[in-house]
Amino acid sequence: MFSGIIRRALLILMAFGLYASGCSAPTPKNAQPCDDAAAFPDSPNAKKKYLAEGFISDEIFRIVIVSPKDKGDPDMENIKNRAKRRMCASLEGNLSAYGNNIGKNAKTEIDNLIEKNGRLAKKDVDSQRYNVYYFDIVKKDLKSYLKNISCER
Repeated sequence: MFSGIIRRALLILMAFGLYASGCSAPTPKNAQPCDDAAAFPDSPNAKKKYLAEGFISDEIFRIVIVSPKDKGDPDMENIKNRAKRRMCASLEGNLSAYGNNIGKNAKTEIDNLIEKNGRLAKKDVDSQRYNVYYFDIVKKDLKSYLKNISCER
């Protein structure tokens, strides 16, 4: 019985000790945010203006690729491939969010849509740290087209 009381007391003391020590190192006051989206670009409204993704209109679906400038000349083929993969995932996610089934035929249609109507463009943004690229799919009545390529679940 006496050892049970000692164990409880030690457990309470350890819990209090951990609580008092804070369990973590103090954060320096001059710490910069490490989130790229929060650090980009240099003006407060720029994130809202330049980083908007998804349907921009009924005819335009956009994704944004942000890459650091300090890597030298960007490899445009690598950026384009990255943009195509993200566009495919984004379109599939958009369709499944509305309860649409994404089968082989729908994936093939999405791939064809990206190849035929996808355009990569560098956006001039006032940022010393980042390059911004838009990958847009532009097609007349794109929203309706996407809804029709997949079946309802």
